[in-house]
Amino acid sequence: MAYEHLELLLHLAKKGALCSSIRTSTGALAEQLGVSQQTASRNLREMEENGLVKRKVSNSGVQVELTDAAQAFMKEHFHSLKELLFQQPTLCGALVTGIGEGGYYMSFKQYQSQFKEILGKETFFGTLNLSVKEEEVKRFLLPLKHFRIKGFTTAKRTFGGLTFYPVLLQGTKAGIIFPDRGHHREGIIEIVSPLHLRRHFSLADGATVTISSQEGV
Repeated sequence: MAYEHLELLLHLAKKGALCSSIRTSTGALAEQLGVSQQTASRNLREMEENGLVKRKVSNSGVQVELTDAAQAFMKEHFHSLKELLFQQPTLCGALVTGIGEGGYYMSFKQYQSQFKEILGKETFFGTLNLSVKEEEVKRFLLPLKHFRIKGFTTAKRTFGGLTFYPVLLQGTKAGIIFPDRGHHREGIIEIVSPLHLRRHFSLADGATVTISSQEGV
């Protein structure tokens, strides 16, 4: 069934044709939809042939009412679009061993206090490192809410800030962090969590884990 039929169905529904018959004309429909009168007339005729509308032509125009089949047709497209547009995004990655600096940086209370504000708890002193596809990371993170973790200065040195994305790893609250002064090679992301994730899930290098959004949780 043509896209023009769905567009016309939605237009007629907005005009009230779902509840009762409405009076219109092919000329008016053509102008409202930005198509020719011949196209509007043909689409109405084809929709009637497919059982989507009931119509009655008179000298003053056309009486149109949407059928139960039309409602079912629109609901089918609605559910398909809803599933496509609002499904929870996920990201898969393979566990790899990091360079061992995560525990040192995560031990600072200046970071921990900010993590606690987001996750409700302080995080384990270490990060879980995952190998991922860069294009999939960008697509996954695009709709997600993120937070800025502020850097700080001690008597010895200055520590940079982070960008923090709240996520779920295997259903457990966690966060993806991107240090402003990152040292990881491309395709590696760092995960922080109140749990020692590698031990909690008995993960070994190469294990695949799934990350999803915390939104709605």
